[in-house]
Amino acid sequence: DNMLLAEGVAGPEKGGGAAAAVSAATSAGGGGAGAVSPDSSLEHSDYKSKLGQIRTIYHTELEKYEQACSEFQSHVMNLLREQSRTRPVCVCLYVRMRVRVSLTLPL
Repeated sequence: DNMLLAEGVAGPEKGGGAAAAVSAATSAGGGGAGAVSPDSSLEHSDYKSKLGQIRTIYHTELEKYEQACSEFQSHVMNLLREQSRTRPVCVCLYVRMRVRVSLTLPL
């Protein structure tokens, strides 16, 4: 997780890690005279493109995970509603299950 945060792939805001990635790349470049060899600039651009691909895949998978969590939570609540047709289910049980389901599904 720390690596993803440092590279700007993950962060407090979705997809907003570009500034962190730029600052990390700038600080990693060192404080030299600014002379960059062609090999290092090629590696840097290759690194940036791979980082962009990783960022895209990460956010796609995160959206899939959040969708699956939401579907699971709604499935549990639908099961409770169906059970309430057979036997009485108090509102406090709905609230308790919603809290338990949301706690067991880390985001």
